Amino acid sequence: MKPKFQPLTTYEMTGGWPEFRKISVPAHRYSPLKKIWMEIYTPVYEQMKIDIRMNLQARKVEFKSQSDTQKFSFEIKDVKILQGEHLSRAIGRLDKDVMKQKAERLIRSRLKKEIQL
Repeated sequence: MKPKFQPLTTYEMTGGWPEFRKISVPAHRYSPLKKIWMEIYTPVYEQMKIDIRMNLQARKVEFKSQSDTQKFSFEIKDVKILQGEHLSRAIGRLDKDVMKQKAERLIRSRLKKEIQL
């Protein structure tokens, strides 16, 4: 019988440290974002339990996880329609560790082929 574990929180996955993300806002999207800021801020803060702020000087939106932030998932296709290699690269960018592992495997396999020749 397999043990059943509770899902880890974001804090537990990062070793107790909050995660930070910064997203640059293009110049032509800055004033529309300022107009609807409270419509975006309220659900993100209350439902997803993520601290969010707009850095006016740096023109960035900054996210910080809280101790009770839940890990959530989504499909890449929910955000943008991608196919083939574009989809693979998007997934790899989201999970940089997986991308590093793929690169390491690729380098190892090429080295093995060169050694065998």
